Amino acid sequence: MSSTQHPSRKSPVGLLRDSLVLAMLIALAIPALAHAKVCAGGIDAGKTCNFASDCRKTCAGGIDAGQACNFNSDCRKTCAGGIDAGQACNFNSDCRKTCAGGPNAGQACNFDSNCPGSSCLSTSCLSTSCLGTSCI
Repeated sequence: MSSTQHPSRKSPVGLLRDSLVLAMLIALAIPALAHAKVCAGGIDAGKTCNFASDCRKTCAGGIDAGQACNFNSDCRKTCAGGIDAGQACNFNSDCRKTCAGGPNAGQACNFDSNCPGSSCLSTSCLSTSCLGTSCI
């Protein structure tokens, strides 16, 4: 048998060395993968992060629900019911009252007398929050 090996074959020592190198690379990579952090909640949920500041805050509710924000004031208030339901508002007075029933059901009103056989329901201008997230 010849003392030189075929170029495509490795010696047992070479194979062992390559296997050990591969095993070391895998061992080094697994902890990094196992400890990868992701954003929990918000607009960046599931994205890789290093710090909480890598995860954008998100409006919770209202017409800006799911949008990125920095402060509560970035999330517009919203009428909660009545004829203006879902519309942006600043004050309760921005949200028109609505007839609850009768022949004028669903129409804007100011007083119960505007709603024969029913009542004039008030509604609210609801605020929302800019919710933070975490990197876990």
